[in-house]
Amino acid sequence: MQFSKLVWSTKLRAVACFIFAVALIGCGGGGGASSSSSGGGASTQGPSKQYGFSGTLTGLTANQKVVITNTNAVSGGVTSTILTSSSPSSQNFVLPSTDLPGTPYNFTVSPQSYGSTCSISNGSGIMTANDVTNIAINCSQTQPSKFEYVANFGDNTISAYSINTGNGALTAVSGSPFTAGTNPVSMVIDNSNKFVFVANSTSNNVTAYKIDSSTGALTQVTGSPFAAGANPISIAINPTGQYVYVANRGGSGSVTAYSINSTTGVLTPITGSPYTAAANPQSLIVDPAGNYLYVANAVSSVSVFSINSSNGTLSEISGSPFAATSILSHITIDPTGAFLYAATTNSPTSSITGYSIDNITGKLTLVSSGPFASGNWTMGLTIDPSGNYMYAADFGNNSISAFSINRTSGLLTSIASSPFLTAGGSGPESIAFDVSSNFVYITDISGGVLLYSYNSATGALTSVSRYAAGNSPAFIAITH
Repeated sequence: MQFSKLVWSTKLRAVACFIFAVALIGCGGGGGASSSSSGGGASTQGPSKQYGFSGTLTGLTANQKVVITNTNAVSGGVTSTILTSSSPSSQNFVLPSTDLPGTPYNFTVSPQSYGSTCSISNGSGIMTANDVTNIAINCSQTQPSKFEYVANFGDNTISAYSINTGNGALTAVSGSPFTAGTNPVSMVIDNSNKFVFVANSTSNNVTAYKIDSSTGALTQVTGSPFAAGANPISIAINPTGQYVYVANRGGSGSVTAYSINSTTGVLTPITGSPYTAAANPQSLIVDPAGNYLYVANAVSSVSVFSINSSNGTLSEISGSPFAATSILSHITIDPTGAFLYAATTNSPTSSITGYSIDNITGKLTLVSSGPFASGNWTMGLTIDPSGNYMYAADFGNNSISAFSINRTSGLLTSIASSPFLTAGGSGPESIAFDVSSNFVYITDISGGVLLYSYNSATGALTSVSRYAAGNSPAFIAITH
């Protein structure tokens, strides 16, 4: 406990030092899939008429998502769109992008839901003077093994577990824990569940591992670890699994960007990286469509960068950074990309600031009636897979604050029985949902992982069990 307290003190002191999208609904018949997008709207110039794209989506269960991307989108056109299934049956969708006759188009699809694989047909060609109406996205469901990984800040390891999706129970993977860099503090898993990338805050690098799909065991990829900036504190990946971004809190503040070799997992710095950020970037996340990177800065602001889908380069948007109400520790975005939420680390009461996201420009607008009170030293935020509830890890008073989310306004309302005490543990910091079941996992700084069941109708959490982890676990990541 003495070391845990030291870690807790060090991490809070570091924080305290500078202490989507608008939903676009598919217009087709048959109970169409909903869509949301960002990246700049295409427009008709002069007398030239532009033509649109539509088609059918099959094979997904309700609320599962895919991202469809036009890799040949014209300048200013919408590049990526989220499609959300409304039912398992075939349904129509209409994309918000248009093109001029003679323009090449090439759509790719990336599933964003557990156990989904998808293919696309009739998705490429040359636009004629007619709408393209026969794009077909066909998905199927598989049941791969589920694994959970925990970054142990205090002993420089990664604990690995297999998940029993029936009861949520964890079983240590053979060979666990696996060696990481110094003070691993954040991690992310690619969309294909092939690789885990871990930000090591003191050794100033990123460790990359290949996941054994059968056992969950980790093997470092060739060339790992990869150099980052000073004090890398948060790591994120774009939805298609092509690019990794790291917030470097040290120095003047920066974001390191890498491309991912989809076969080997090797990271290669992107041209222009590292990118200048505001002082003390603390947390970062990519929007669900993959068009914007949002960075929470400990100096009370959120920086926003547009992502070039072709090469992963970043460009800070007009108006960035956007003001926050206090010193920020963590950010999250709801599954549709409509709202962003940023947590502050204040004592005795922290707060959560909400923003609506402009799906065209990426700009942020404060949600009215905020900020919303949470607990003491809120260190982590997450939103349930349905997008109806938000959870805040209140490190200072050993509890989880829970809120319902108004899907129209973004307003947060504390739910009944909130906050929920972290039974059997202390110092919660990271919260993760297993999207294939109704279970939630929470880090416990005293050396454990707490398991809770989740009521999807009310948002309530019920304590189930506790599992041993390493020294001062700081972050949880679960395969998709």
